Amino acid sequence: MNRLKILPLRDDSLKSKLLELKRTFETSYGPSGKLKLIAEQSGEQSYGSSSTLFLRSVVNLYEDDPVIKLLFTSIKEHLKNYKDFGLFCSFTCLSLLHNGLKTDVPASVVTKCYEKFLSEISDFISSSALSFDVSSLTSFTKLLNGVIRTKPALKLTANEVETWSMQILKACIKQMPCKSWRPSNPLPAITYQQSTLKQNPQVFDGVILELCHYTASDLHEICAAVSLKQNHRAIVINLTQIADSQTEMFKNSTKSEVNKFSENETKKFMQKIADCKISILFSQRIISDEIKKFLSEQSVTVIDRIGRDAIDSVKDITKCKIIEYFCEEPIHCVGGIDDVNEITFDGKSYILLTNSSIPMCSIIVFYSNPAIEHDVRHVCTAALHTFWQTVNSQKVLPGGGKLEIELARNLRRIYSNQNTHTDIPCTKSQFLICLENFCSVFEHIGHMLHDSPNNCPEIQDCFTSKYSATMVAVQTACMVLGIQFHITD
Repeated sequence: MNRLKILPLRDDSLKSKLLELKRTFETSYGPSGKLKLIAEQSGEQSYGSSSTLFLRSVVNLYEDDPVIKLLFTSIKEHLKNYKDFGLFCSFTCLSLLHNGLKTDVPASVVTKCYEKFLSEISDFISSSALSFDVSSLTSFTKLLNGVIRTKPALKLTANEVETWSMQILKACIKQMPCKSWRPSNPLPAITYQQSTLKQNPQVFDGVILELCHYTASDLHEICAAVSLKQNHRAIVINLTQIADSQTEMFKNSTKSEVNKFSENETKKFMQKIADCKISILFSQRIISDEIKKFLSEQSVTVIDRIGRDAIDSVKDITKCKIIEYFCEEPIHCVGGIDDVNEITFDGKSYILLTNSSIPMCSIIVFYSNPAIEHDVRHVCTAALHTFWQTVNSQKVLPGGGKLEIELARNLRRIYSNQNTHTDIPCTKSQFLICLENFCSVFEHIGHMLHDSPNNCPEIQDCFTSKYSATMVAVQTACMVLGIQFHITD
């Protein structure tokens, strides 16, 4: 029987783990950061420097350590909302923790000091924000360049970075919401494809559907069938009552009253859909072969098993209301599209839905090595959210380490020569130790970014993402330092 151990926060084993993690993130951060090879237990290998890749691996490696799990849960929440600055947030937090735990100053005092500094740097970052001209394509391109070039695993030249930025910017501008049109997601959808050739991203008007369970022949038949129809009226459904396997729909005579309907009830509802004179039925869930055959006899083409994210895009481009329950009236949920076409890259086929009245577009991003897929996905998602967050805030922050260096200087200027520690139960010496430990973290990060020969003096950072990452890093460090004991096996 395993016995639980109750250990103090400054336990050597925990400090050793935090130091190891700090070094891992430190050697991967900034323009001079090194790529890391991650080997999964399944045998799959990935390499890169994306925070999503690191955090997934770290959580798996230290899944039994409650302190580290708590720490990275907080950081993952930041990434979920802002999609960028995960490495910065992780490294900053780990550095603050390491500096706070290596001294003899009580953790409670370190926490109080960090919280005091936090309020000051919050104001400093806000006052350091620069106005951003959202009407300038050049400014946006430079901003996105700064995001895309942070992932060396992509091995992009300067011209290729520029092209990636322009294509992503082009797609974002095309899908900008307006007064007459509000999509479920204002950001264009991205499809990722492994390719034997190095290719730049491509932008298409419309919505691209990646239907992995359909063969190229199936997609060709779907497009051919739709092209012969006189109208392209459509309905989009996501019915929980439809069975999740193709053989389950009609085999059992007794079905759950909540999730499954009898054959007659199901056909009755599908007949109501067919009576709407539609030609295409889109479904997120599996449609059984029997129902597909029934609808085909009513001249309705079915496209099912559409991804959870993609179904909202289908709803937007068709102007349909998604039908979720059998009690709804299909006639009030009908929409339509202009065309359904098949597009193919490197032997892989997709369906492209187009509607000239809806300004939606999609991006296909290619990568040659499956090991870098994490970094490709991360950098594209970060670029999209950087665009949208900057449009909303119309502010950016100085990049290239300038903000961090000035932040440290500002804190030292405010607190070094004043008796500003009187509201904290500590000596002036303890306060100054905490101040120096705190400032040295940001100063070190600033020099990591600023001293690199690859540093771009004009680089700018997304205001909302960087601000959130800084706040989360300090708040999480304070939360962990507030723990007196941790329990482990």
